[in-house]
Amino acid sequence: ELFAARRGGGAVLNGVPIRVADATSLADGTVSLGYSLRVPVTSMLPLFDKLLNARGMYQRHGSGALGLAWTAAGRLIGYLEPHMNSWDCLAGLLLVEEAGGFTNDFLENNGLLDGNPVIAGPKALEAEFARLTDHW
Repeated sequence: ELFAARRGGGAVLNGVPIRVADATSLADGTVSLGYSLRVPVTSMLPLFDKLLNARGMYQRHGSGALGLAWTAAGRLIGYLEPHMNSWDCLAGLLLVEEAGGFTNDFLENNGLLDGNPVIAGPKALEAEFARLTDHW
C-alpha cells in the first residue's frame, strides 16, 4: 500500500482518494493508541479509563505512522499518542488533515525539535479526543 498526500491536494491510497471515518462517537470504531517511554506509563491510565467508560475500543500497532495512515483511510477512528517525534508523525498528520480529519497543533511549543502529543481523527470526534487527552 502506498499512502500519499499533498497540502491542498487531498490524500490517496494507491492513487485512490481516501477519507477519515464518518464516526460521531467513540463507539463507532477503534482508536489506535501509541505509547512512548519518554512519558510516564501513568500518563496513559486516565485515557484508558475515559475511553473504556465511553464504550470505546482501542488497539496498538506499534507504529504511529501506520496508525495515522489507517486513520486517514477510515480504518480507524483516531490515533492518540502522548509523545512522538516530528520525523515519525508529520507525514501521517498531513494524511489525516488532507483526508478530512483534524489534528492537534503538533508544532506548537517547539514540537518540530522536541516532539509533542499526537491527536488525530474525524472532526466530529475532536472534542471527545480533547476530553480523553486533557491530562497530557
